[in-house]
Amino acid sequence: TVNHHTFNKNIEFLKLLCDKKLIYGLGVSIDGIYDDDEENVNELIYRFKRFPNLVLHVINGIISVEDLELLKGNGLKVLILGYKRFGRGVDFFGYSALGVLCSQNDLYNKLPEIVDDEWFTTISFDNLAIEQLEVKRLMSDEEWRKFYMGEDGNFTFYIDVVNNQFAKCSTSTKRYDLMDDVKTMFNVIRDEG
Repeated sequence: TVNHHTFNKNIEFLKLLCDKKLIYGLGVSIDGIYDDDEENVNELIYRFKRFPNLVLHVINGIISVEDLELLKGNGLKVLILGYKRFGRGVDFFGYSALGVLCSQNDLYNKLPEIVDDEWFTTISFDNLAIEQLEVKRLMSDEEWRKFYMGEDGNFTFYIDVVNNQFAKCSTSTKRYDLMDDVKTMFNVIRDEG
């Protein structure tokens, strides 16, 4: 995963890595579309579409519905992440709480349309976003059983390669030093309960 500024500065290098299959999936974190100029938005969408396995990572409460509307209908994939009041999220919330809460409310209200009208080829959520946006309200029980992978630690866990640690999820305060084997690390998480 790279932020969109890094993506824009290194697009040819990232394309080369993807073309050589050194990177298969590419996540690009965006926190807004900064230029209303339609030509610039179209160029940004064109760049995203050059990567068939690109997923846009957006945060509930940071991305606006208006930004998502600018991207809709272009065959893009989106992962909505929940807003964490953890780490940097604590500081940001401290001076921008009203903006975060308004943006979260707007996305909550607009989510049925975003999903039903298929704004994106794929739309997925982490567990925190599932909780914050009450995604289950948009699905039948059968769909929920089919698509929901379960609580953090059941099928997934968090690896922090910057700090050489792993945990049940990114907001866990209980962290462990990385081990040589992913299966061993996952067993530690599962044993944690």
